Amino acid sequence: MLKTSIIRIAAALTGALLLAGCSAGFEDPVRNGGPVSFQAGSLLLRDDATKADIKEGNSFDSGDAFSVFGMRNSGSTQSLVFDDVTVTNDSGTWKYSPTRSWSWSSTTDYYDFVAVYPSGNSARMDISGDLAVSTDFDLSTDNYDLLTATYRRKGSVQSPNAIVDLAFSHVTSAVKVVVINNSESTAVSVDAVSFKNLMVVGAAKSTLDLYGNGLNSWINLERSSATVRESNYGSSVAAGSRYECAYDFMIPQQLDQAVGSGSDEANMPRLLLTYTPEGGSQSTADIC
Repeated sequence: MLKTSIIRIAAALTGALLLAGCSAGFEDPVRNGGPVSFQAGSLLLRDDATKADIKEGNSFDSGDAFSVFGMRNSGSTQSLVFDDVTVTNDSGTWKYSPTRSWSWSSTTDYYDFVAVYPSGNSARMDISGDLAVSTDFDLSTDNYDLLTATYRRKGSVQSPNAIVDLAFSHVTSAVKVVVINNSESTAVSVDAVSFKNLMVVGAAKSTLDLYGNGLNSWINLERSSATVRESNYGSSVAAGSRYECAYDFMIPQQLDQAVGSGSDEANMPRLLLTYTPEGGSQSTADIC
């Protein structure tokens, strides 16, 4: 008689903060300063965040780049200083060109910054008032670790011309499917993994409130019943062992919300796992 494998499924959601160091020095805040410069580092992520496509470790890699947006606020006047400027890690030193300089006319002046990693995917939102940046994310085309950082530099601080230390945070969800073969004797092939009934389109919005605190949110969200993030594996999982699929980057969302109206479980986010027990026929598990 054919023995079948029992498959347990788990999804790991990974989030973390990437923090930076500090710098010292003193400049008169009412005197024009030196160049505006940046630095950024990172803390280790959770133990299960081990894939190369997730930003982890204690620093960014040489060649990594983020986009920076910056607004100078002086009285009732706002001046755009950085508009999607690429800042690149050159062996530990963050560089951009041409260089901008600090300009202080009063201790009440302040600069707001929004940075997005990776570079080249974001745009400043055409709204009055606070600096806001959006990054479109479409599951049909985008599958990367999206991080943002915000920072306010006040002219009243002791070192207004010091390096801007950016603290990045993850704004997408990193999802990893783990297949555990509980059979004592039968191997199973993990053939493919996909998802459906997800938020598939949206934009990550990053801005600052009146007090300079960063605000991250998702806007312009669209949910679809289409199958997305289909990955083919064809990997054999021996009896009693486990297999970890690659990470997929998703738009954060509630898993108990259905496509359309109502609360029909069939229309809630679902995981599709296609597998073949050794000596058996291929099957697809449709998991809410």
